[in-house]
Amino acid sequence: MLYMRLDTMNTTCIDRSDCLTQDLEKPKSKFVREVLEKCMRLSYHQRIIDIVPPSFSVLSPANPVCIYKYGDESNRSLPGYTVALCLTIAIKNKASNDEIFNILKDVPNPNKDDDDDEGFTFNPLKIEVFVQTLLHLAAKSFSHSFSALAKFHEVFKVLAESDEGKLHVLRVVYEVWKNHPQMIAVLVDKMIRTQIVDCAAVANWIFSSELAHDFTR
Repeated sequence: MLYMRLDTMNTTCIDRSDCLTQDLEKPKSKFVREVLEKCMRLSYHQRIIDIVPPSFSVLSPANPVCIYKYGDESNRSLPGYTVALCLTIAIKNKASNDEIFNILKDVPNPNKDDDDDEGFTFNPLKIEVFVQTLLHLAAKSFSHSFSALAKFHEVFKVLAESDEGKLHVLRVVYEVWKNHPQMIAVLVDKMIRTQIVDCAAVANWIFSSELAHDFTR
C-alpha cells in the first residue's frame, strides 16, 4: 500500500507532528508508534530515542528491559521471594532439574491447601517464581533465553502440564517482557516449537481479557 502511494506521498514527513495532537489510539498516532517499534528491531532503543525529536517521546518505544519483580528488596513480602533468591543461586551454580524441583517444593499453592505427593499439580505461584527468575537470568540475549529454555525444558513441561499451567507460563512471559514485544514473540515461538505450550494455549492467551489493550496493535 505504501509503495502504491509513493507518487502522491509526502515523503519528507513535514506534517508528521500532527499525530502528537491526536488521541494516542487514533490511526496516525498508532502508525508512528508501531513504525518506531519496528525500527528498534533493526537498531536499539537509545538510538531511536536519540534520532527522534523529544516531542515524540510519548510515542517512542518503552525501554525494552526485563521486569523482574523479585529483584527489588522492597518486594521481600511477596510470596515466593525467598524461593526466587534460592533459585537464582541454584541456576547460577548450574543446578540440575531435580535440584530445581526440590527448591520449588517450598512454594505454597495459592489454589489448594495441599499439593499432591510430587508437588507437581498446577501452582501459579510456582510457575511465576520459576519463569520470572529464569527469564531474568537469561535476559542478556535471545541466545541466552533459548539456552535457558532448553536446559530446563523438563521443568517447564512438568509445571505447564495442564492447560492452566501453559496459559500461566505465557502470562508470566508477558509480565517479564511486556516492554519488549520482539522478545515475547520469539520466546512464545520457541515455546511452541519445543512443546512447552501449544497453539491452543497461545490463542486463549492472545484473546484473553489481560491482552485486550493489545488487540488493535
